[in-house]
Amino acid sequence: MIKSADELLKDFLEERDTLDVNGNSLLIFHKDREIFRHYTGDVKADTLFRIFSMSKVVTVTAALQLLEQGKYTLDEPVEKYLPAFAGMKVWDAEKNEAFPAQNVMKIRHLFSMSAGICYGGDDCETARRVAAMTAEMADKYPDRSYTTREYVDKLGEIPLAFEPGTHWRYSLCHDVLGALIEVWSGMSFGAYLKEHIFDPLQMKSTFFRCPEDQWDRIASSKGSLRGDAGYASASRYESGGGGLLSTLDDYMKFANTLTRGGTSADGVRILGRKTIDLMSMDELNADQKKDFNWDYLHGYSYGLGVRTMVEPVKGGIPGSVGEFGWCGVMGTWVLMDPSEELTVVYMHQRMPNLEKYVQEHLRQMIYGMLI
Repeated sequence: MIKSADELLKDFLEERDTLDVNGNSLLIFHKDREIFRHYTGDVKADTLFRIFSMSKVVTVTAALQLLEQGKYTLDEPVEKYLPAFAGMKVWDAEKNEAFPAQNVMKIRHLFSMSAGICYGGDDCETARRVAAMTAEMADKYPDRSYTTREYVDKLGEIPLAFEPGTHWRYSLCHDVLGALIEVWSGMSFGAYLKEHIFDPLQMKSTFFRCPEDQWDRIASSKGSLRGDAGYASASRYESGGGGLLSTLDDYMKFANTLTRGGTSADGVRILGRKTIDLMSMDELNADQKKDFNWDYLHGYSYGLGVRTMVEPVKGGIPGSVGEFGWCGVMGTWVLMDPSEELTVVYMHQRMPNLEKYVQEHLRQMIYGMLI
C-alpha cells in the first residue's frame, strides 16, 4: 500500500538516527488551515529554539515597516543615519592595505548582503578583523551588556571586503539594519520588534533574552561545534542577524502573515502586500549571483533579506516562482509561498545542521502533498 503524504513526512521526521537530532518539529499551513503538525524526541509545543538567521526575516520585515512610513529610501547612504560608516575603506589583499571605497554603501546593500561586510572568520582580512572585534567586545562586556548600536558602530571601523554592490556575501548586514531600525524608530531594536511585530501577532515566546525561569524550555542541541553554553539563553546583543529565540507556533504566526500578504488571519497588518512583493523580488545582478552558490539553493536568488525562487526547474523541486524564506544555522527553516497559500516552519537544533538533506527532502514531500 502506498503511504499517505502525512505518513511519509512523519517517517522522515522520525528518522532521528539519520538526522542525528535530539528532536525536531514541523508545522504546515495551507490556505490558513493547519494541515500537518508533528514533534519528535524531546521537542514539545512550547519548546524554544535558537532560530539564528531566521531572525533576519523578522529584521527585514521591521525595516520595511519603516520604509512604508517614509523614514528612509533604499538608495540612501548608510552613513546618513550611522556616522560610523562614513569614509569606509575597502581592503586590497594584493597590496595588503585599505583604500577609500569608490562606491557608496546604500541601505539596499544591507538588505541584499552586498555591502562588503563579513561575518567573523579566517578567509579574508575583513573577516579576521570582525572576529577580533567580536572577541574584544565579549571580553569587555562579559555580562553581555553591550547594545546593538555599540556593536555596529565598532563594525563601521573595519575595512570592507569588497566595493559595496559588487558581490554577494552572507554577513552581519542585517545586524546593521537592526541599528538603523533604532535610529529610524527612536526605540531599542528589541523594543521595536516587541511593539510592532511580536505583541500585535501575539508572539509571546519570541525574544532575544529568555527569562531565567523558562530556560528549561530551550531545545537541546546535538553535534554543536561550540557546545550549548554559548547559546543558552541570550544573544550577546540584540542581533538582527541571528539573536532571536522562538517557538514553532510563534514563528508560524509571523510567517503565515507574510504568506497572506502582510495581514494575519485575525486582521493584524504588519506589512503591505506590495512591500512583501518587493521583499521577494530578485535583487542580485549576474556577478552577485555567482557568489550566491550554496548547493541546496539551486534555482533561488536573493531578495531583500530572503531567498527567492526564480527557477523551480533548476532547483529540481515542484515549487513556485516567488516562494521565499530563509533558515538558521542550527536547523530551523521557513518557506512562504503566497501563490499556493503555503507556509512551512521546521525546527531542530544541530551543528552541522544538515540543511541540504532536510530542506531538499521536505520541499519535495510538502509540495507533493498539495492537491
